[in-house]
Amino acid sequence: MAMVDAAVRLAHEEPFDIGGLSVRPETREIVGAGGRREVLEPRVMQVLVSLWRAGGAVLSRDDLLRACWEGRIVGEDAINRVMSRLRRVALDHPEAGFRVETITKVGYRLVLDGVPADAFAQIAAFPVQPGRPPPAPAAPNRRLLVAGGAAAGLAAVAGAVGWFGARRPPLDRRTRALYDQGWTALNQISPATSQQAVAMFQAVVAAAPEYADGWGALASAYACGCGAAQDPSTNARRERARLAADRALQLDPGNALATAAMVDIAGVYGRWTHAEQTLRHGLRRHPRAMPLILSLRSLLSAVGRNAEAARLGDRVVAATPPSPQLYARVQELEAAGRLEEADRASAQMIALFPGNIPVWFTHFYHLARNGRPADALAFGMNLDNRPPGVPDDNFEITMAGAQALLTRAPVDVDHAMSLALASAREGSGYAENALLLAAQLGRLDEAFALVDAYYFRRGFSPPMLSFSPTQKQYYTERRTHFLFWPCAGALRADPRFAEMARGVGLADYWRKAGRGPD
Repeated sequence: MAMVDAAVRLAHEEPFDIGGLSVRPETREIVGAGGRREVLEPRVMQVLVSLWRAGGAVLSRDDLLRACWEGRIVGEDAINRVMSRLRRVALDHPEAGFRVETITKVGYRLVLDGVPADAFAQIAAFPVQPGRPPPAPAAPNRRLLVAGGAAAGLAAVAGAVGWFGARRPPLDRRTRALYDQGWTALNQISPATSQQAVAMFQAVVAAAPEYADGWGALASAYACGCGAAQDPSTNARRERARLAADRALQLDPGNALATAAMVDIAGVYGRWTHAEQTLRHGLRRHPRAMPLILSLRSLLSAVGRNAEAARLGDRVVAATPPSPQLYARVQELEAAGRLEEADRASAQMIALFPGNIPVWFTHFYHLARNGRPADALAFGMNLDNRPPGVPDDNFEITMAGAQALLTRAPVDVDHAMSLALASAREGSGYAENALLLAAQLGRLDEAFALVDAYYFRRGFSPPMLSFSPTQKQYYTERRTHFLFWPCAGALRADPRFAEMARGVGLADYWRKAGRGPD
């Protein structure tokens, strides 16, 4: 590490990341969530660089004066003003996950939320630079398995706690602990904890640059969440995932973690055959690799092979602790016809994670779509248990659909369909829910009009925004898994479904696989 009190020359300082915040000293820019750019005052940027260089160590005022004021004597107000500005940056960019801490009568230090001090020191010493590939061998291996992918996204990487690849060169105790802590953080499935995982895996590859699974884990952490938003910072994250995966595959061709990350980044829609071949090849090499199991599980759900997907889910449940991703488990058990197990999983999920948005809505729809709309309405009427951050009209749409399923009264059906069809133009998640409601209510012409819009952009094209703008969730591709849920049975029984399957490529996949959906 450079001397912490060495003069900071911004034109010669390398860029670095603090969590989800990119810092570019030479242009004095910081780039945060959504690609939002801000130019810092020169002195503010110099102090930020000095604190970062220190890797969590305390810098005295004299240290800062030497590094940022070239040893000139300035009043305390000058340093206080800079620290106040840095604290404002931290507040304005929660994705960075840092704070400036004052040590009374000693100095200042930078603290990364959830990152141990020794890990911070290693990260600062060996940062993974934005846009720069990790160090590679002289003759890079080009057998990069860039294939289609399972729409596992968060589930495919975040559920991989505790799995370590087949290639495990010895790691010292501290680095092994960081590796384990990284997976623990990633399993929490939140932007903040995925950033913590990135930081920990960066420290792992800094300490053990030849450890392929360290690079694969870093690729997995970067890939986590790449499907949840569309903005420049997400594109940068996706590129870093590719670079880390490339390095893992150079060290260990076919590395399971890197393969799973590349599959997730590439996506699955329309590429099911190649994605399945890639994942099964990886599983032959690493049969216990949880990221590959999760990716294959999601792919099989997307092509209607629900019984096999649920059996893979059984392995996942046995190997990982409960997380909000239980909502995917509920859906796969429903699709496989294992409804009693789905009931238990849904009850466990809502008890453990009541404030999680996907968990709340999955529990509601599990009740409404599986013969218990009255129970769903009673659950939805409990205003205290509704998750925060969801617009009121989302609950109105959801409740109206359950009411229509309960009464089947024309006035209720018309009202529910009116709300659902209007919302379908606002987001892809809304369109999926409207399609399923129309199928379950027997409004098949409207259901197939939504099929045309969702998959073929006929009539209109639902935006990739999944739900409301306040939730800031996006889909990166169209999805098909919900077409094979029990509530869509009437849709699949209609002759128009076969035409749709040909149009999106599912029929071609079934032909090549030698089997159709369950």
